[in-house]
Amino acid sequence: MIYIKNVLGSGSSYSVNKSTLVGYNHVNRGEAVRCLQIFLNRFNNNLGLAVDGIFGSNTHTQLIRFQSFANLSTDAICGRNTWNAFLQRYSGA
Repeated sequence: MIYIKNVLGSGSSYSVNKSTLVGYNHVNRGEAVRCLQIFLNRFNNNLGLAVDGIFGSNTHTQLIRFQSFANLSTDAICGRNTWNAFLQRYSGA
């Protein structure tokens, strides 16, 4: 399980199971997508990706960018390997 606490100082917290698949044909709304968006913003130095819990075109594009950077399959699906790559890079999340 991945826990992200006090998002942007708001006091909000989110969690997601590392086996959760996030993408267009998988989980594409809700808390798991918010967790992904938070990690993508960290990767991109707070690029301003909306943390709205909706897997849209901007989230899709930034996920592929991260997967390429992390030498993962650029399938635009955030699954166990992508979650683990985020955790290795941002263990303080």
